[in-house]
Amino acid sequence: MDNSCINSTLGSCIDFDITYADESGTPENITDSTFDVYKASKPAFYDAVISISDPLTGAVHFHLSPDNSAKLSSGNINWFRIRRTMPDGCAQVSEQIWVNMV
Repeated sequence: MDNSCINSTLGSCIDFDITYADESGTPENITDSTFDVYKASKPAFYDAVISISDPLTGAVHFHLSPDNSAKLSSGNINWFRIRRTMPDGCAQVSEQIWVNMV
């Protein structure tokens, strides 16, 4: 995922996919990894559902419900970070993912 922001409307769901890949761009096998919101600007992000949609191609799906989206602030001031925890307990945390609510 690049560092551009996600644009959405207050009260609408926020859905997007992320692909985990290595330095060369090859998708990673994330079969035994778990994902959660590590840090966020608003508590509503902690209720997001993060699920593995295709483990062999590194695909993860993020979903924030309309009720939780309505709890965010207007403008490009909302952000969260996703944590990937690997089977050995090591964790990898994303950069801030910005959400612009209009």
